[in-house]
Amino acid sequence: LGPDALAARDQYRGRVPHIRAITSPLDGSTVYVDLNAAGVQVHSDADFPDWQGWAFIDDDTDGNSRCDSARLLQLVLDELPPEP
Repeated sequence: LGPDALAARDQYRGRVPHIRAITSPLDGSTVYVDLNAAGVQVHSDADFPDWQGWAFIDDDTDGNSRCDSARLLQLVLDELPPEP
């Protein structure tokens, strides 16, 4: 961190990679993802202020950084149209 420009050797395709190991939701294996890849959207709690009606749901406590919230799934599934 600082005023220095990033060295070309630190970049990959014009970006600085931010690689993290995660557990795959498909088979439980460890996979590596670039959180700074093109197309990745980043949001914080400041993007969803409570004064605009947003509420924090904190019922996902397994610590794997995936959203497995039962409450959120219920909200999303209740909004989906029934299968034909």
